[in-house]
Amino acid sequence: MGVRVLNVSNISPAATKEQIQTLFAYIGRIDDFKLYPSDFSLTQTSQQPKFAFVKFEDERSVEVGQHLTNTVFLDRALVCVQGQSSKLPLFIFGSRIFSV
Repeated sequence: MGVRVLNVSNISPAATKEQIQTLFAYIGRIDDFKLYPSDFSLTQTSQQPKFAFVKFEDERSVEVGQHLTNTVFLDRALVCVQGQSSKLPLFIFGSRIFSV
């Protein structure tokens, strides 16, 4: 089975989890979703872009999702690339991603 995770970066700090989920739900059925920093994070005043991991039911959705690269969402152009595995990371520490 192929990779079913799409890594999405350069997400506007103003974007909410629901907005990003809605955008990618048009591409395919979502199994799991993580947004960093979360909407409840203390870094809400930061202008640092957010990033997300979208796990789809179907690996073909990842291929389609990559075509959203450079799509302007709110005030930023999204960057969408295929993940390295079909597992979402367990946690983020700084700029490092940790998974099993």
